[in-house]
Amino acid sequence: MLSTLFQPKKPTKKEWLTMIAICVVGSILCMGLMYAKSKAENPFYGDASDYVRGAFTLYHHGVFSQHISITMPPAGLGREPAYAFVLSLWAYLDSGFQSLTIQCLEAISCSKEQFVGAQWFNRFLFALSGVLMFIAGYLASGRLLGATIAGGAIWFNKHMQKNMDYIVSDPLALMLSSFLLLLLVVIAVKKRENKPVVFLWALAGGVLAALTLTKAVFYYFGLLFIATFVVYCIYKIFCKQQDRFLTTVRFLLFSVCFIVPVFMWMERNNDISGERIITPSRAGIALNTREVLNHMTPAQYFTSFLYWTRGFGDNWARALLPKEIWTEFEIANPDGFYLKAQLGYPKLVKEVMLKEGVNKTVASKMVDRRLMMDIVSNPITHVLVTIPVFYYGIWVDQFAFLSVPFFFWCLWLAWKKREFALPLILAPSLFNMIFYALISLNIPRYQMTAVPGLALALAIGFCIWAEQGRFQKLQIFLLRRRPKG
Repeated sequence: MLSTLFQPKKPTKKEWLTMIAICVVGSILCMGLMYAKSKAENPFYGDASDYVRGAFTLYHHGVFSQHISITMPPAGLGREPAYAFVLSLWAYLDSGFQSLTIQCLEAISCSKEQFVGAQWFNRFLFALSGVLMFIAGYLASGRLLGATIAGGAIWFNKHMQKNMDYIVSDPLALMLSSFLLLLLVVIAVKKRENKPVVFLWALAGGVLAALTLTKAVFYYFGLLFIATFVVYCIYKIFCKQQDRFLTTVRFLLFSVCFIVPVFMWMERNNDISGERIITPSRAGIALNTREVLNHMTPAQYFTSFLYWTRGFGDNWARALLPKEIWTEFEIANPDGFYLKAQLGYPKLVKEVMLKEGVNKTVASKMVDRRLMMDIVSNPITHVLVTIPVFYYGIWVDQFAFLSVPFFFWCLWLAWKKREFALPLILAPSLFNMIFYALISLNIPRYQMTAVPGLALALAIGFCIWAEQGRFQKLQIFLLRRRPKG
């Protein structure tokens, strides 16, 4: 079972050609399906404005800022910079992006055609994520079946493709999380072969830094990972194990490659705003959106599992239950949980500013502390509500009904067999699923960066089942016949 993982055989020439063909066909079909289903009338909507503005100033002036002007603007704060930086490089090849003007950006009236190139770039990043997962699936399972499942779980993930037409950072984050997972799989393979992988740990640290500068939430994962690594190194040193020096070198390289880029960006923002941050905090709004759910009634609590079930859940809730139970789950309802918290947070900050006579920054911190105290003072309620919120987020994966059970089954199996390589590889996805459920509404889009781990678990789970002959047993059961002999 798990003992056969991370031991891939060298592919024959025919197998190489087959794998290349699958990747090419899968990527083309993926991008074609995304194009065919493209419905975004305004790719510049919502958060996209922040990313495009950052890319615009980087392309024209070499400065990251939300302030657009003919002359060089002062350096400023904004959303996480990685996607804006990558988009500014893409702009050198994209005449549509080059045609953007200050007037259309300020009026948010740029035409859809000007973003066609950026949309295709997003589709390419999405398809590339599938290729990376295909490789990871093969290296992990040693089977073409595992590779195809892992890649296909990205390429044909229809539900996850819905937001790719908007010019936001999700496709880049998906690609980077897939790349990080692939590196961790390669490290596990090299460890099985007893080969040094020092440079791979450095590369993994750099990729995690890039992911953090795309989705700031991974900053906390990085710190947690480093803390775990420190404990592991101390254990190696005190037990005087032979590889303690090499383990320490790996830890130092990973830490430096992660910490240096992230803290350089935070220091840059400190020079501008006086705060060491990756991006202007929206944690307060997220916390308020999450804390308000802790006030659900028992009827609303159980209704949330039905309402948040993808596809039919909300319609069933409307058809079967009284309106007062489900109406607060409506995203567009001004009196619902979501908008009540989103629109209510600025009001709370303003009230504190007037009452305490402090500025907006101080007032925001005071409101955030109050929200944290409300959560900490009701830990059981918060944990219980986290369960349906967690359930809400997993439906970003088209195959969640299979991948999520396989994910936790693989973790349990690895723990039971003391095979810690697999939990290490799946750790970023596990962190993503739990952390967002704890501190936000966990809308499904937030869980896109967890899908690579789910895809790999799906591939490994299927391969283990195939090795155990469970599919044959299932076939026998379904056909109601006995095995021969």
